[in-house]
Amino acid sequence: QASYEWIVQNYIVDMTAVPAGGSLDFTVNTEKVLNSTPGAKHWLRFTLSETPAVQPSGALADGRGPHPSANPDSYLFGETEDILQTPPPAGQDGTLELQKRVITTAEPTEWIDYVTYEIRLRHNGGTQPVQAQIRDALPYPLIVYPTIDGGGVHYVNVTSTTGGATPLLASLDIKPNPVPNPPQQVVNWQGSLAPDAEVT
Repeated sequence: QASYEWIVQNYIVDMTAVPAGGSLDFTVNTEKVLNSTPGAKHWLRFTLSETPAVQPSGALADGRGPHPSANPDSYLFGETEDILQTPPPAGQDGTLELQKRVITTAEPTEWIDYVTYEIRLRHNGGTQPVQAQIRDALPYPLIVYPTIDGGGVHYVNVTSTTGGATPLLASLDIKPNPVPNPPQQVVNWQGSLAPDAEVT
């Protein structure tokens, strides 16, 4: 169907700035156009001429150039091109890889020893960010102790060596169990991972 929306109208090109036999890139500010069907194909018309856009009698200018039977006052020079704009291909999710390990300073580990419990989630490949979640119930008797620094008290430290992971924030929840089993601590992270990004 016909459209009369413009992103550029009657922009004057300074031909004296273009070297003879050469070319020059121009920066042109454009208008915004409402696209209610971003997944569909659209026609884009581009016209370059020596005069402003043709104003058809009783209609809106639509960028059309001179027709062979047009009036003599139509374009003398220039061209009109119709370009079919196709939407970009849909993004694809990659694969998620989860790794867990316990880092110790001595072997074997005693009952009351301190260890570092590390969970790493990686988004391998893909062409778009993926929404992911880590929910890991810590096996008894593993217990998370707080880290206290100038910023306050932290139970879970979240980092991303690759970047592309948000947010860098996780929670430590308590999962009650039937008596006589003790409650479990649950590490919970939910966020976005860019392609080939990881969160630890």
